[in-house]
Amino acid sequence: KTHLALTQSNGFQFDDNRNASPSDKRVLFADFPVNTADSTRRRADNSFLNITTVDLAQDLGTQAGHQLIGSFTYFLQEQTQVSSLDLGSFQYDLGSVIKTKWFDFTPTYSGSHVFLSNENYLRTRGANFDFNRLLTPKWNVTTGFRVEHQDYLPIEENQAARNRTGWEETVTGGTSYALPWDMRVGLGLLYAHKDSREKFETYARLMIRPYHTW
Repeated sequence: KTHLALTQSNGFQFDDNRNASPSDKRVLFADFPVNTADSTRRRADNSFLNITTVDLAQDLGTQAGHQLIGSFTYFLQEQTQVSSLDLGSFQYDLGSVIKTKWFDFTPTYSGSHVFLSNENYLRTRGANFDFNRLLTPKWNVTTGFRVEHQDYLPIEENQAARNRTGWEETVTGGTSYALPWDMRVGLGLLYAHKDSREKFETYARLMIRPYHTW
């Protein structure tokens, strides 16, 4: 059996300081305040937002319920005035869901292209390995590992982008509990390490995320 889903979202946004210009019209350069250029002064703008997602799942006809899965997402945020901040991307994922009596294992391969000011700014490729365990009908735990290569390309707006090229590894974990009326509460943990071409672009981050959905 094949499951196909299409999700379409559109929106409109207004931002009275789209280019994030400082309110005092000065920036720091080598620890000295410098007046901003006219081209970087505060600019209001509005934008159109589009998100299109196609999800596909193919049952493999096994008693356990194994599946092949795939998805494609197209994103576009088109500015009216500040075209240097036009943002677009497409991302694809291919993988499978392997169900055992201990856990569900979901390995996937993913890739994406990100466009900034209509130029190809970032290309990624990576692999995800996710594990999900249902402890009770309402309580589940998850863990996962992701490794991704991020290839930044120099564009007119950022000639030094290649400095950020490198590998990023991410480890996640969490738990959630289902409540009445289709609510769910949970707690997630994420640790990531980015090893960039230039050491000053290398970083690590830790995030703890409690959440509630309804």
